[in-house]
Amino acid sequence: MNRRDFLLRSSKKPFSPPAIESAGLEPYTGEWTSKQAYHLLRRAMFGATPKDVATILKGSMSQAVDMLLTPVPVAAPIAYVNTGGVTQGQQWATAGYDANQENSRLTQLQSWWIKLMLDQGISLTEKMTLFWHNHFSCGANSVKDARYMYKQNDLLRQNVLGNFKTLVKQISLDPAMLRYLSG
Repeated sequence: MNRRDFLLRSSKKPFSPPAIESAGLEPYTGEWTSKQAYHLLRRAMFGATPKDVATILKGSMSQAVDMLLTPVPVAAPIAYVNTGGVTQGQQWATAGYDANQENSRLTQLQSWWIKLMLDQGISLTEKMTLFWHNHFSCGANSVKDARYMYKQNDLLRQNVLGNFKTLVKQISLDPAMLRYLSG
């Protein structure tokens, strides 16, 4: 007796292989209601507001997907207080390195990014930026330069929906990643 016969003999139900469903790339032809809109936005964004749902329901599902795939431009983080030669309201990401300001700049970078995630608009950009940030993990404690961390975030943001091979090539040359890997 072989193993399969032995195991099947003790089961009450006959063995049946899993059903295989084929899913093609045909356009969605089902309903396009607030239920589907909420479902789409919950998966593509960090939550959806009733205003977001109302906005995408004005068009077709295809138009909603196009809207989600359109990158949203963002400004570089600014200083919240006067720090190390950078006055409040100016961008610090292009300022010179100041070891005394690193903790402050890192906190400002984190605050800037969290604000972008909270005020994301109808776009997949923020969720995918976080996805790639987690995929290409790089610790700020090892990098020790918030400017490099910002540049890496910007690199991920620019390539968020682009070619993976290009992104890998660029991330392998990224100053934050090189420093993180002790390169």
